[in-house]
Amino acid sequence: MTSLATIGRNAVFSAGGDLISKIASLGFYVVMARELGRTGFGHYMFALSLTVLLTSLAGFGTDALLTRSVARDREALHDLFFNSVGLKVVLGVGLGAAAVGVSAANGYGAAVQLTTAILGVAAISDQVIKTFAATFLAYDDVRPSAAGMILQRFVTAAAGIAALVAGAGIVPVAVIYLGGSLLALAYVSRALIRREIRPRRELSVARARAVAKESVPFGLKLIFSTAIFRIDSTILSLIKGGAAVGLYSAAYRALESTLFVVYGLEAALFPTFSRLRRDSEPPVGSIYAVALKAVLALMTPVGLVFLLYAGPILRLLYGHDFGAAATAMEWLGGAAALYGVSFISSSLAVAQGAARQVAWATGLIMIENVVLNVIVIPHFSLNGAAAVTTITEITQALVLGALALRFTGAIPAMRIVAAPLIGSAAMVAVGLAAPRTVPLVAAALAAYVLAAIATERALYPADLARLVGGLRHRLAHD
Repeated sequence: MTSLATIGRNAVFSAGGDLISKIASLGFYVVMARELGRTGFGHYMFALSLTVLLTSLAGFGTDALLTRSVARDREALHDLFFNSVGLKVVLGVGLGAAAVGVSAANGYGAAVQLTTAILGVAAISDQVIKTFAATFLAYDDVRPSAAGMILQRFVTAAAGIAALVAGAGIVPVAVIYLGGSLLALAYVSRALIRREIRPRRELSVARARAVAKESVPFGLKLIFSTAIFRIDSTILSLIKGGAAVGLYSAAYRALESTLFVVYGLEAALFPTFSRLRRDSEPPVGSIYAVALKAVLALMTPVGLVFLLYAGPILRLLYGHDFGAAATAMEWLGGAAALYGVSFISSSLAVAQGAARQVAWATGLIMIENVVLNVIVIPHFSLNGAAAVTTITEITQALVLGALALRFTGAIPAMRIVAAPLIGSAAMVAVGLAAPRTVPLVAAALAAYVLAAIATERALYPADLARLVGGLRHRLAHD
């Protein structure tokens, strides 16, 4: 069984790799927004969102199926690995072509269509990389995946920024993105061989179909989740145009850049969630409660930063032309704070065998998201899209949290939320009392940390002692 030390190591490497990658990507998109302006940036982000949305269908949940199956039985790798890759490539080609067709049907010119095609090929490569990442995760080692992601993002950012400064448009930038993805694919392929993880090359149409059928619940959940995350930009583009998407993407990219904590923690926990049960030792509920406590403590201040300091942050990153996205970023603060709750809850339910129920729930929530966006965006543009994103996250946290509790039983709610609540009160007090400037973000965050730690020391000293002890153990063995 995976030790807590291994979970901690994987969480650190996964979150750290994602953080470093997000920094590179954020720099890349900041320069792109400044060099291409609202419309050019919006066109690129439309092509990227569309290809990611459609090619996510190619993965169709095979990654979660592979990780869960191989975490329980290593022999399952031989049956799943190459059939999953083959399925992704075949479906990805068709879906990439569909993305180009959608961009053409919506009146975008040749440059946007070509950009969509190139990013579609890159998205297929990214999907194959995820099969390797799922394999490493099943073996409780996320380090190769983290290193590959860092390599991809830094190469793409460095070359992309240089090209943009030199005057390149969206097509050369898309080619650079593709090159970074192919380089990362080569890296993780070599890493798999070096670790002597050698899945047999068993590839057949019949077995690929069986894998696709088995992964349907996982795939539907992934598709609906990706749609919730991406479809607002597509709807916004169709109703309000590229300039609105450019503004919204500036705020939304800031949100995405903070989610490395959630992804890192979930990646480390998923194999353990797959192995534990309510009556195991430790019980799955105890791990779930710790995970919720950690993700809320870490993401609540991120949401408050968005709410209190959106305008100064956007102007610092993107320039004064993007200050109009401040209200949208404020609305996205709620999504930032709650995203971890829904994501961790969904992960636990899927790992425990409820992928079908999670898929149905997420599908209904996606319908809510689409309907609200269609109603709200014509009247409130990007601000309405951002508000719908937070409303959707509230719904997901409630519904998926309730589903997770079916497998864990009751968990100590006050133990989970006490420190984030007291810390939030302190942070808001500082934010309202002092000028809203970027340098004072640090003071507000410090108030949150001090108040949260004081709350833990007063109410739950054993939890704090366990955290400190775990960190010391991790440092002693790294």
